[in-house]
Amino acid sequence: MYDNNEKFDARERIIKAVLEIIGRTGTINVTVREIAKIADVNLAAINYYFRSTKNLLSEVEKYFSDEVYEVNTLLADDNKNPREVLSGWASELMLLLIKNQGILWIIASKIVKKDSPGILIEKFIDENLELIKKRLAQITGINDKALLSFKATLLMSGITFPIIMHNGFGKNFGQDFDDPDNIKIYTEFLIKEITS
Repeated sequence: MYDNNEKFDARERIIKAVLEIIGRTGTINVTVREIAKIADVNLAAINYYFRSTKNLLSEVEKYFSDEVYEVNTLLADDNKNPREVLSGWASELMLLLIKNQGILWIIASKIVKKDSPGILIEKFIDENLELIKKRLAQITGINDKALLSFKATLLMSGITFPIIMHNGFGKNFGQDFDDPDNIKIYTEFLIKEITS
């Protein structure tokens, strides 16, 4: 029915459409018609590729978790200054979340429903927590695991909260978080405050 490139392109457009719709509406209750319209595919294509809305949301999570994995590899770079590593990772993660704001609503929905955390939470938090704490310890000289966990929590909150506020309530604290330069300045400031 479809060749591999066309299949990948349509699948990715559908996934990105779901993220866009969820990010714009703040709900995971998206309609297949709206997805098809945004993705520029017919309704049958969504069923063909994903079979159900549940499968589609799982694929959205998997797609985004792969993106998060790529950003998380920045934390493992031992050839750079730990502050640069942490700041670069925070900037890239914030840019990724801004570009895919719907993912935060998917995470929030799972939390509210006490649903299985799934692969996304594993990649988003679990996999990089130890690396974040390692970088924080290198920068601060702190070895207290509880204190490093508090600082890691502050860092993750500092990355996600501005996006949630901007996307959910239209509040941006006087910052343009769509501007990559502002994100870089903000994340450098965030790291400085958390590590001081």
